[in-house]
Amino acid sequence: PVHRAELYCPTQPSCGRLNASIMKNIYGLIAITGLALTLIPSILVFTGAMTNATHKWLMTLGMILWFGGALGYRKTLRST
Repeated sequence: PVHRAELYCPTQPSCGRLNASIMKNIYGLIAITGLALTLIPSILVFTGAMTNATHKWLMTLGMILWFGGALGYRKTLRST
Protein backbone atom coordinates (compact mmCIF):
# COMPACT_ATOMS: atom_id res chain seq x y z
CA PRO A 1 0.00 0.00 0.00
CA VAL A 2 1.03 3.57 -0.64
CA HIS A 3 1.52 5.75 2.45
CA ARG A 4 1.51 9.51 2.59
CA ALA A 5 4.99 10.58 3.57
CA GLU A 6 3.78 13.30 5.92
CA LEU A 7 1.48 10.93 7.87
CA TYR A 8 3.74 7.88 8.07
CA CYS A 9 6.82 7.55 10.28
CA PRO A 10 8.05 3.95 10.64
CA THR A 11 10.60 4.85 13.34
CA GLN A 12 8.17 6.31 15.90
CA PRO A 13 4.74 4.77 16.54
CA SER A 14 3.22 8.03 17.85
CA CYS A 15 4.44 10.06 14.87
CA GLY A 16 1.45 9.16 12.69
CA ARG A 17 -1.03 10.20 15.38
CA LEU A 18 0.83 13.47 15.95
CA ASN A 19 0.86 14.34 12.26
CA ALA A 20 -2.82 13.40 11.94
CA SER A 21 -3.58 15.74 14.83
CA ILE A 22 -1.68 18.56 13.13
CA MET A 23 -3.50 17.89 9.86
CA LYS A 24 -6.83 17.90 11.72
CA ASN A 25 -6.01 21.34 13.12
CA ILE A 26 -4.97 22.64 9.70
CA TYR A 27 -8.18 21.35 8.09
CA GLY A 28 -10.19 22.90 10.91
CA LEU A 29 -8.50 26.26 10.36
CA ILE A 30 -9.20 26.06 6.62
CA ALA A 31 -12.87 25.24 7.31
CA ILE A 32 -13.26 28.14 9.76
CA THR A 33 -11.61 30.50 7.27
CA GLY A 34 -14.06 29.34 4.61
CA LEU A 35 -16.97 29.83 6.97
CA ALA A 36 -15.78 33.36 7.74
CA LEU A 37 -15.56 34.06 4.00
CA THR A 38 -19.20 33.07 3.63
CA LEU A 39 -20.46 35.14 6.57
CA ILE A 40 -18.42 38.36 6.64
CA PRO A 41 -18.93 39.40 2.97
CA SER A 42 -22.70 39.09 3.42
CA ILE A 43 -22.59 41.57 6.28
CA LEU A 44 -20.33 43.91 4.29
CA VAL A 45 -22.70 43.88 1.29
CA PHE A 46 -25.65 44.56 3.60
CA THR A 47 -23.89 47.62 5.05
CA GLY A 48 -22.81 48.78 1.57
CA ALA A 49 -19.08 48.41 2.19
CA MET A 50 -18.58 45.80 -0.57
CA THR A 51 -19.78 45.41 -4.14
CA ASN A 52 -21.94 42.49 -5.18
CA ALA A 53 -19.30 41.20 -7.63
CA THR A 54 -16.63 41.00 -4.90
CA HIS A 55 -19.19 39.38 -2.62
CA LYS A 56 -19.84 36.60 -5.14
CA TRP A 57 -16.13 35.86 -5.55
CA LEU A 58 -15.49 35.73 -1.81
CA MET A 59 -18.57 33.59 -1.19
CA THR A 60 -17.44 31.11 -3.86
CA LEU A 61 -13.94 30.96 -2.39
CA GLY A 62 -15.40 30.53 1.10
CA MET A 63 -17.67 27.71 -0.09
CA ILE A 64 -14.74 25.83 -1.63
CA LEU A 65 -12.59 26.30 1.48
CA TRP A 66 -15.44 25.31 3.80
CA PHE A 67 -16.26 22.07 2.01
CA GLY A 68 -12.61 21.14 1.43
CA GLY A 69 -11.64 21.85 5.02
CA ALA A 70 -14.68 20.12 6.49
CA LEU A 71 -14.19 17.00 4.37
CA GLY A 72 -10.50 16.83 5.27
CA TYR A 73 -11.33 17.37 8.95
CA ARG A 74 -13.87 14.55 8.95
CA LYS A 75 -11.42 12.26 7.13
CA THR A 76 -8.75 12.85 9.79
CA LEU A 77 -11.31 12.14 12.53
CA ARG A 78 -12.11 8.75 11.00
CA SER A 79 -8.43 7.82 10.65
CA THR A 80 -7.49 8.51 14.30
